[in-house]
Amino acid sequence: MKFDVPVPPERIRISTGLKPYLWALGLTWALPAVLVLVGWVVLSLTTDAPTCQDSTMNCISIEPANGMLMLALVFLMPVCAVAGLLAVTVIAVRKAARRRQAP
Repeated sequence: MKFDVPVPPERIRISTGLKPYLWALGLTWALPAVLVLVGWVVLSLTTDAPTCQDSTMNCISIEPANGMLMLALVFLMPVCAVAGLLAVTVIAVRKAARRRQAP
């Protein structure tokens, strides 16, 4: 006995959840922040601030942990913020385009 099962029409699956947004923001905001925090803790436990050899000069030294934190705040975090916003925008635009295509 053979049954003819009709093939369902192809549909475009539209994800309405927050999962793609959470992945994008997690990879662009949370992961770099956690890595900077771990690096800061590891560097602060392992090395001290360099000492100034010449006492006549005004030496300003910064600990490696604080230097890494400062560089991350000045350079890395703005780039990650823009990348996260761009990723969320791309996801939203693609979802809107799929909705318009769906029958």
